[in-house]
Amino acid sequence: MRFPVGTGGKPRWLSWAPDESALVAARNYYPSDDGDRIVVLNTDGTVRDVVTERGSRPDWCANGQIVLVQYGEIRVAEPDGSLRGLTWRGGSEPSCSPHSRSVAFTRGGAIWTIPLAGGRARRLTKGYTPVWSPDGKQIAYLRDAPFAVETVGETFVYRVGVRRLRVRKVSKSHVATDDPYTPESVMGIDWRPLPRN
Repeated sequence: MRFPVGTGGKPRWLSWAPDESALVAARNYYPSDDGDRIVVLNTDGTVRDVVTERGSRPDWCANGQIVLVQYGEIRVAEPDGSLRGLTWRGGSEPSCSPHSRSVAFTRGGAIWTIPLAGGRARRLTKGYTPVWSPDGKQIAYLRDAPFAVETVGETFVYRVGVRRLRVRKVSKSHVATDDPYTPESVMGIDWRPLPRN
């Protein structure tokens, strides 16, 4: 996909619309720490709509809502263009569940979930960068090795069951280091169903 020149910089944090007709992306329009412009892009890379002038890390939910980070809180962009707050004590890296019932997010070095309709947040486990399993029953995430072991500064993939909170380490060796300027660094993970034979 090519993105036209003059449309505001390269898109970041792309997420497909439920019907795959468009993408939502953060585009760096301003030299600011307040975030990027969140835009809806056509599949040819042209801008279809502006969701908000300031934000980051958008994720398009299956029901058409978009979750994003704005001023350190998780917000929900409704299809009518309005924004509503979802968290009030901070949050980052939102990930919508497959059935659009919950949002997983990171706060204070831990993975949390909150109902997409609003309500009380629930802390699941230590970690960051959560992504839902295709069936919505587990969350994969990254966790750094404890400081007391030889692998300090290395990152591993884990998963946690949403109901029973059973944590399992997925990667046998580290998948990244905490130095973002090395080839071993990682910015995120994703979970896709395996193709059927």
